[in-house]
Amino acid sequence: MSICLRPDEVLSLIDNTEGIGLKNIEDPEEQAGKGYLYAKDLDGYSELFYMDNSGAKVRLAGRTLPYTETSTVQTTDITPTTAFTLSLYNNQVVCLKTMVIVVNSALSKIGVYERQAAIKCVSGTATLIGPTRDTFTEETDSNMVCTITASSNQAKVTVTGLAATTLDWHVSCEIHVI
Repeated sequence: MSICLRPDEVLSLIDNTEGIGLKNIEDPEEQAGKGYLYAKDLDGYSELFYMDNSGAKVRLAGRTLPYTETSTVQTTDITPTTAFTLSLYNNQVVCLKTMVIVVNSALSKIGVYERQAAIKCVSGTATLIGPTRDTFTEETDSNMVCTITASSNQAKVTVTGLAATTLDWHVSCEIHVI
């Protein structure tokens, strides 16, 4: 087995790291006895592909595979606050699965929320496809709120805290994109 790299065309070293970067290219031409590992731009995201000698392509990694993003936000009152935002591009469908944990410093106010929503973006406008599913809620105060909404071209996790209470919200979103 041999590996042939053409650094001037598709391979670049990433500055100050121990990694290899691939420049985005179009699907290569299939050739007998050769397979290709390459990056390709899909809707503004660089995604990793492998193509075998028959021309069969497999997406190995990228934002279209399920991935997870996290965020944190602090609330001190009952104002609804955006805890996570996902920008969508046109003609995209997303399944958003969130796990949100909220606590105060004394651990006297605690909430755990699991929410799921399907969102589509058409003509630059994101909308929910049906209602948000509240798959799990466990909390010490029912006035704390966590929901998924859509507006403009974004899906959002919105949280509402308690009056005169500092709460730290920790959000983990599993994102499935097609």
